[in-house]
Amino acid sequence: MADQSHYTLIYEQNGDTNTVDITGYTGSPVDIVIISSYGGAPVKSIRKDAFAGCYTLKSVEIDVPIIGEGAFEGCISLTSVKLSNVTSISYGAFYGCSKLQSIALPSTLTNIGGYVFKGCTALESIIIPNTVKSMGSGIFSGCTSLASVNIDRTTKITSIGDYAFAGCSALTSITIPNSVTTIGNSAFSNCSSLTEIVIPDNVTSIYYAAFQKCTSLTSITIPDSVTGIGSSAFSDCRQLESVTIPSGVTSIDSEVFLRCTSLKSITIPNSIKSIGSSAFKDCVLLEGIIIPDSVMSIGDYAFANCSSLTSIMIPESVANIAEGGFSGCGRLTKIYLESSTPPTLGIDAFASLQDNAKLYCPIQSENSYKAAANWNTYASRITVDAIASYFMINSRVSKAFFISKDKLKSIVSESSSFADFKSKIGEL
Repeated sequence: MADQSHYTLIYEQNGDTNTVDITGYTGSPVDIVIISSYGGAPVKSIRKDAFAGCYTLKSVEIDVPIIGEGAFEGCISLTSVKLSNVTSISYGAFYGCSKLQSIALPSTLTNIGGYVFKGCTALESIIIPNTVKSMGSGIFSGCTSLASVNIDRTTKITSIGDYAFAGCSALTSITIPNSVTTIGNSAFSNCSSLTEIVIPDNVTSIYYAAFQKCTSLTSITIPDSVTGIGSSAFSDCRQLESVTIPSGVTSIDSEVFLRCTSLKSITIPNSIKSIGSSAFKDCVLLEGIIIPDSVMSIGDYAFANCSSLTSIMIPESVANIAEGGFSGCGRLTKIYLESSTPPTLGIDAFASLQDNAKLYCPIQSENSYKAAANWNTYASRITVDAIASYFMINSRVSKAFFISKDKLKSIVSESSSFADFKSKIGEL
């Protein structure tokens, strides 16, 4: 019977240069040692797919600068990799090496391509040295046993790529280096064991679904440097209790906090101009939210099924409330409308209100609201019942009593009648 560990490496010269590449092998290798020279010529790289699908291979030691695309892809028996003097690992080099348990990345490494370790389901930990300058998309996606990631704090990596750690369901924490400015699409999606994460002060953009379905994440601090948060960025983070959105962000995109069922409070800055569709849909514990005067539009189903909301103030700046904006908010009984001109209202914007729910509008605008399209659905609920007179005098009261508009809103929400309102104002 033939020796199953026997193998021969196949080399090919690189054009007119005095270097060679490894292009493949013969035999059934189990343990491979790839040294830095062959026949006196330096070995430059392991070429694309050189060992792809080599199911007999269990360990490999590599001492060449470049590991080519898919070089060891699908080596399903590979458990150990030792690297020396490697500078670049190309796209998918170890893709699907499902038994790979350990790999030490050398201090010579500068580039890790996309999906290099995707599907390495036995890989438990990784240390990324400070020499690494770039990491591609999906680099560790689907590494379901990866519990520890140590990225050297002094690295010059500027982005966490798309799907970089997606589906790393054993990952509990990670420190993102200060050099990072962007967190890519779905970068940490489905990291279901991730309980905390520190986003450094240099990050400016958090892209689509970056932390989607991080179901154990209880808190996250978004630094003031962030100016953009993509849609679905924190959707289905079901343990997330509170969030402060930084003042550099101008819009809350669609589904950003969709189904964050533990979210109780959120601070929205005055920089926000729009709240996207389903942004807070199904946030069933969200009890209070202040929509700032900067907001001009509220998207469809933005606050749908926020069943703990009891009151809401729609500022004068809001020109459009889309379909189902506050539908399913069964405990919502006080809706204060600041604008004297009815905003454009989508169908079922306030569907499922309780019988005692009221919409309070400025006294001079009652008839306008009752006649306006889709507002007329709630005509019997629209009233200026005393408290709404606040809207007629808020500017004058604010100036006369030197109190902020937010304080005035608080007094209004606590008042049972206009007489009570006047009494509270008189006590200031």
